[in-house]
Amino acid sequence: MTSDQDIATTWLALQEHVRQNDGSATNSFLYSFGKLDGEPAIGGAAPQYLWAASEALTRGALLHRTDTTSALLAMVQPRVGDVATATQDAGAKPVQAFLGALAIHDLAKGGLTDGASDESPVIIEQLTKMAAMPPFARRPSTWALLAHGLAAAAKPFLPFDPGPKAAQDVEFGAYDEDLLVQFYRCIRDDVGAEVARPMWEAWKALFPSILASENSSWPEFLWSARAFHTVICKQPESDLIGWLREDIA
Repeated sequence: MTSDQDIATTWLALQEHVRQNDGSATNSFLYSFGKLDGEPAIGGAAPQYLWAASEALTRGALLHRTDTTSALLAMVQPRVGDVATATQDAGAKPVQAFLGALAIHDLAKGGLTDGASDESPVIIEQLTKMAAMPPFARRPSTWALLAHGLAAAAKPFLPFDPGPKAAQDVEFGAYDEDLLVQFYRCIRDDVGAEVARPMWEAWKALFPSILASENSSWPEFLWSARAFHTVICKQPESDLIGWLREDIA
């Protein structure tokens, strides 16, 4: 469990932690990035460290300085292309490589890097071709697929059956699983921002406590924001990070 998760269960507490530990995201990234040296794209320990690097970068992008995060992002971006072109191995571990690479890709396309190439179709295809999705990867994979508007691909990984009711006719609960399924319904039904905004506001308020309980992660929050801002509200992906930083301020 990371130190920000130990103490922070509200956005105010997360922001206060950042003020007291300004270099924490950078240090976490550099540790994970160092562990990637010499590792293959999706073999060995690479998947877990690429995922850890994506977590540190996302936290840095949202709560720390974006110029620092952009510089760190440039260091690890070549790994995204390596993962996209690697031959998928059997087993559960590589899924973290695909998720980590997709989170790094989505940060870059979200406004942190100019001219970032679009590797997402290849990475998502590799993700959806996993022979068996390990339990720990089902929730982040669902968020990742919803972030790219792929409701049908995400449906098998939902925590419960969303039912046939339209998104606007459902009184969704205030738990993380309820909100995840409501995101699915909103994308499935192609609702407008006015229908989806209460869901987003509820999830945004809940996220710090869910993060503290280790039932979510920074890349999942990035993907939830992309699902709302880019997919549902149909706003440019290039202003995602700028919008999200302002929205959680």
